[in-house]
Amino acid sequence: MGTGYLQVKTSTSDYIPVKSKITVIHNGDILHTIETDENGITENIALEAPPKEQSLDPDFEGVPYSTYNVKADTLGFASSYIHGVQIFDTITSVLAITMLPESDSPLTNEHIVPMHQVHSPSQSTMCKPGVYPSEVIIPQFITPHPDKPQIPFIDYIKKAASQHAYPTWPESAIEATIYAIASLAHCNTHVWENPEHTQVFSNISEMVDLVYNRYIMHDDSPFFAEFSDGRHNTCPGLWQWGAVKLAERGHDALEILRHYYPADIQLVETHNFQAQEPEDMQKQKTGGNSFEKLLTMLIASRIIESCRTEYL
Repeated sequence: MGTGYLQVKTSTSDYIPVKSKITVIHNGDILHTIETDENGITENIALEAPPKEQSLDPDFEGVPYSTYNVKADTLGFASSYIHGVQIFDTITSVLAITMLPESDSPLTNEHIVPMHQVHSPSQSTMCKPGVYPSEVIIPQFITPHPDKPQIPFIDYIKKAASQHAYPTWPESAIEATIYAIASLAHCNTHVWENPEHTQVFSNISEMVDLVYNRYIMHDDSPFFAEFSDGRHNTCPGLWQWGAVKLAERGHDALEILRHYYPADIQLVETHNFQAQEPEDMQKQKTGGNSFEKLLTMLIASRIIESCRTEYL
């Protein structure tokens, strides 16, 4: 067996750190009990995980990571119980838990971390039409699903990438996937619609911090970068397992992308950021009346008409 690591962060819904007691459970047995510090963060907890080589083998049929359950308790807050936290060999998994006041929630909030999308046979491909605005703006917040709350754009990319790439993969294969996910997000195509109950992996998080404002450009326009795992599902775009093999041969992220997409694509960096308030705060100020919703729909339809649709 290998060894992976877990770090837990607890905070309120306003991102205020909360000191909590964290319990790590596996097969019904309590393995660790530890407290978060004044910043709401635990020390790294060492946990057993399958050897790294399993997550690098596209023909491996088993699950290349271990799963653990994590319980967080804080005085005055409802307990949180997270099932299925994924631990990979050599990797630090970061689990952020939002603690809710007892008065606003059940005694225990239970959530399940979905199976990793690379392993899951039900992984959906991104093979569908998309629209791209003529100008790329990095939003402060993103709504991955109409029924889900807004989250910061950079957090969405971190969580989506953590669920669509094994953190043990070579860096350039992970980086190529990040560019595809970010590019799809700019054309309002979201590959991960349930990000609030997802951990991130520290190495992927650090990489996103460096490259989240880059996107794929082709023929002077942003590019719709569809992708699939290339094993359970295939798509006329990036094949992730193929990207792993190219990365192992020494190819960088751009070379990998050009292998699957047009050979003249470019990676472009933008510093065009959009400052905005979370949607719930906007509704509190505006009231969110029907006229505003109608106006928003009309504006959106005009934007879509002006967007360029690009297919592979």
